[in-house]
Amino acid sequence: MSESIKMELSNSVVAEANVKYYQVCADSYESIESTIFLKENAKRLEKAIDALAKNCGGGSLLDVGCGTGNVLRFAAGKFADVQGVDISEEMIEKARRYCGNVRIADATDLPFSEGQFDVVTAYSLLHHLYNPAPAIVEMYRVCKPGGIVFTDNDPNGYFQKKFKWYKNIRKRMYRKRNDALSSDSGFRENMELAEYHHYYSDGLDASAIKQMFLDAGFSKVDVRFRFHPRPNLFTLLIMVFLVFAPPVAKCAFLMVYAEK
Repeated sequence: MSESIKMELSNSVVAEANVKYYQVCADSYESIESTIFLKENAKRLEKAIDALAKNCGGGSLLDVGCGTGNVLRFAAGKFADVQGVDISEEMIEKARRYCGNVRIADATDLPFSEGQFDVVTAYSLLHHLYNPAPAIVEMYRVCKPGGIVFTDNDPNGYFQKKFKWYKNIRKRMYRKRNDALSSDSGFRENMELAEYHHYYSDGLDASAIKQMFLDAGFSKVDVRFRFHPRPNLFTLLIMVFLVFAPPVAKCAFLMVYAEK
């Protein structure tokens, strides 16, 4: 079997796991992923979306992997045209409270014209993909020349490897929360496949992700790193004892700003 066929099958398996996982947990998503919806994170994200809107004069925004509408809630009113896609029908239904122009679509096959959007966002998406490269190529395609693609809330691989013991503790806690939703063994398997780069790899390698964006054709790619929006004791210790370390060595999350 060729490598390209293997990749296609693996991408398909992970995509299907995402569909099945969110069929079960869409109603509980915002409590399961409560850190995403903390007021500190909401304020930070709204500020980022506001800056993107000002940068493009409030034109058009597409949110890929929109989930329950985390980005859409801030983009509405700031952009003249706001649209969202997600692979899960159940998550799309939740997102409709913020934006009526949402539809089911795979991130690797976006149903839009070339150069249609000023801004393309993908919050907490890349680590759900077995191979993020095809989705990055699609985001490049639908982005206007001079437009921006912004991704956020993906695990920094350098940090995940350096503090693997801490990551394993967090994974056990996450499993316990999800097991409360369903005792079906297939549910846990789908959850772990859906969170592919949390469970089957050591997060996303910043250099590799940057290269994927460059290979897609982006002219400028800025990979940034950030701490948890509400630091726990471990994060506070990291912030103190690694104060002089580069961001890649001490921040759990990575973001990308890429200009077409």
